[in-house]
Amino acid sequence: MCISELISVDASFLRAVLPGDILKFFQMGSSTLLIKGEPGTGKTTLALTLASLLPSRRVFYLTTRVSGEDLLTQFPWVKERTDTVSVIDLRLGTPEIFLEKFMEGLRTEASLVILDSWDAFAEPLDHAERLKTEGAMVSLTSSRTSSSRVIFVSESEATTKLDYMVDGVATLKCGDLGGRALRRMEIKKLRGAEVSQRIQLFTLKGGKANVFSPYGEPDYSRASAFQPVKDEDSQVSLGAPVLDSAFGRLRRGSVFVIEYQSCVPYSALRLLATPPQVNFINLGRAAVTLPLFGSEVHIFEKTFRAMLSGISAQEKHLVLLKNGLSQEESLDDREKMLSIFEEKTEEIRKNSAGGLVMNVVSVTRLERMFLSETRHLMRVLGRIIDRAQNKGDILLFYLPSESETRDMLRSVATKHVRLDVVDGIVLVWGEKPFTPLYAVEPDRSNPFLPSLTPIL
Repeated sequence: MCISELISVDASFLRAVLPGDILKFFQMGSSTLLIKGEPGTGKTTLALTLASLLPSRRVFYLTTRVSGEDLLTQFPWVKERTDTVSVIDLRLGTPEIFLEKFMEGLRTEASLVILDSWDAFAEPLDHAERLKTEGAMVSLTSSRTSSSRVIFVSESEATTKLDYMVDGVATLKCGDLGGRALRRMEIKKLRGAEVSQRIQLFTLKGGKANVFSPYGEPDYSRASAFQPVKDEDSQVSLGAPVLDSAFGRLRRGSVFVIEYQSCVPYSALRLLATPPQVNFINLGRAAVTLPLFGSEVHIFEKTFRAMLSGISAQEKHLVLLKNGLSQEESLDDREKMLSIFEEKTEEIRKNSAGGLVMNVVSVTRLERMFLSETRHLMRVLGRIIDRAQNKGDILLFYLPSESETRDMLRSVATKHVRLDVVDGIVLVWGEKPFTPLYAVEPDRSNPFLPSLTPIL
């Protein structure tokens, strides 16, 4: 089962800046938005992100939660807008003072007024008075004579009359995935505007709220060789600085397990597995690969080779074993296939700098050879692992989460990452080592290199 069935950031990492749909909604003339969610879900960050993106002459931030000093500490980028952003501390204010400040903001042409949080402002009012006040505020903001916008921030997820009165409602939630934050925004309504995706994942990286667009297939026609990353402290790079930073390097004899759900696109798997291979080869070393079953191997091979540095690297340092045997073949034939795998490894080792080889193995291909013979498959995997570790080689496994070998490979993994798709976004995270969730997508400069954005 996919996790999706369960319940300004560096723009180079993202396909869209939050909140694209909400920005269009305001640009079309809507004037009132209600942001809801429990404490810590990112409501203030979303409101302030909108303040930084909307073309407002002045922003009036009316707060009952934090002082102006604390706000600038939490959101340093607001300091750059102090000439246009007024932080009004109403923690000790009365409803009368609040309404006075609200009207002051509303009378300012093309302003944005943020009420954070509206619950604290409205609490002293009785039910009837609160409804009357909310109705008047929305009506005044929406009138033809007003060019201002208002954002209500509420810590109550319950549906109230205000939900029906405002033009738009967004509810923020912060879930948990194995101890890792998973932030979601649900667009309840955006009156008069189209909603591209009702539920969207987002991050608070960099003190601003940014959403992720659904994963898109890379354009492999732009693939090109990249500068190899050298070893550091005798540890092998994963081929891209973002991967090394997120998951760490590989020591010799490492077993790198890339586990994936069936809904994960092959191209997303390659963003994790291809850079280590290419980097390894471009440093003068060799690799033997048993590629993913069902992938377009010939197309992949042609594109993969475009990233290698020179003809010699292609001919002397890379072996792709494209023709695996099926379960119908005899056991002797399957043993012969494994012997060929080992022979190719030893043969190519002679051309490899330092005598090191990287073996990349699709567990699914091996499973097709040993269907219903799990014990024999376990022995084969043990043999591959023992041989690689004794030689000090690097071993990389593509592991489907439903595999019967999953527990075994997890236990022997030196490094273990997992991939899944949540609300159209490909996520990757480390189990060994433990890391936050990252949204992963192709880098814009090279489709075989990844961009990773942490969900914080």
